[in-house]
Amino acid sequence: MDYLKSHGYMVIDNVLSPEEVEFATKLFHEWRIKNQIVTKNNGLIHSHNAGHQEHAWYIRTSVNLTNIFKQLWNTNDLIVSFDGCCYMAPEDHYDGEWTHVDQSPNNTDFRGYQGFVSLTDNQEKTLLVYDRSHLMYDSYVKERGLTGDKNFLMIDRDYLEPLEKTALDVKKGSLVVWDSRLFHQNQAPSSSEERLVQYVSYMPRNHKDNTKTNEDKRLHAFRNGITTTHWAAPMKRHSWASDEQSIIFDMKHYGNSIYNLI
Repeated sequence: MDYLKSHGYMVIDNVLSPEEVEFATKLFHEWRIKNQIVTKNNGLIHSHNAGHQEHAWYIRTSVNLTNIFKQLWNTNDLIVSFDGCCYMAPEDHYDGEWTHVDQSPNNTDFRGYQGFVSLTDNQEKTLLVYDRSHLMYDSYVKERGLTGDKNFLMIDRDYLEPLEKTALDVKKGSLVVWDSRLFHQNQAPSSSEERLVQYVSYMPRNHKDNTKTNEDKRLHAFRNGITTTHWAAPMKRHSWASDEQSIIFDMKHYGNSIYNLI
């Protein structure tokens, strides 16, 4: 975990087994095809109750995955975000530049980890990160006099130019986790790769931002299939989440594993 703290990101292989990857992939494509979901540009999916489909909860409740975040936060009692996923078909191509951080300029200290579990092997259609850039966020904000409480901030191209960037080599079943202050974006150059990842982020239940109001909002989002940002607390509906409804799966056979993360 020292690498994560010093570099701002980390790749952990074999979090899901090949069988788990195959099952989660099957669940995703059944849902995508049934609902005729078409992705474009950066491949992000937040419509059709994406944050509450079975492929999402199947991955979120993975014991291997939750154990990693329990270790990161030094607690056994976690809550999880209701984030969507990303899908890029082999023919998809996107050359946009949108390097950003998912933390507001009003909060430049450490606030949380975000990540994804990959269901595909990717070297090109993958996450692009700027090594150790989480340690630059405070000075970046102060130099530019930036303020605001929105947990999303684009990074100026001129600032990025001299920095070292890395396109991560990600194997299926791996977890990629990073400090929310890290400069990052996904990329999709011309490549025959297919990319499918489920975004995941956990926080301690006793986190100061998980107030009674936040708990009520989380329960409402869960009951109504609302897709959120990667922040479990403070929870916010994702701005791209539509009201198009998709059938939510039967959660009974998951026992308490889902409800324990609400």
